[in-house]
Amino acid sequence: MTNMDLVEENKPLETKPRSQTGYKTYRSTKPSFSTLSGADTTSIIQDKEKTILNLRKKLTYLQGNQPIQKSGMMAEENKTNLFYHTDKELADLRKLLVRQTIENQKLNDLLK
Repeated sequence: MTNMDLVEENKPLETKPRSQTGYKTYRSTKPSFSTLSGADTTSIIQDKEKTILNLRKKLTYLQGNQPIQKSGMMAEENKTNLFYHTDKELADLRKLLVRQTIENQKLNDLLK
C-alpha cells in the first residue's frame, strides 16, 4: 500500500441533508409562552391550579399516613420500606409541586 492508497481510504464521507439520513427531527409539542392567546393561557393556568391543588391534597394525605404496625421480624422491615416509599413519594411530589407553582407564576406574570 502506498501513501496515495491511504489517502483514498481516509477521504471524508459525503454528507447528506438530515432529511435524507433517516433521522427524524422532533419538535416540542408544548406551545411556547409567546404564541399563546389569552384564552389559552387562562385555561392552562386553571389546569395548573387544579394540578397544584391535587398535589397538595396528596402531599397532606401522605404526610398524615402512618405505617401499619405488625409484630415480629417483618415489622421493622415493613416499616422501613413503607417509610422509604412514602418519603420518596413526598420528595417527588414536592419537586413536582414546586415546578408546577413556578410554571403557574410565569403564566400569571405573562398575563399582567
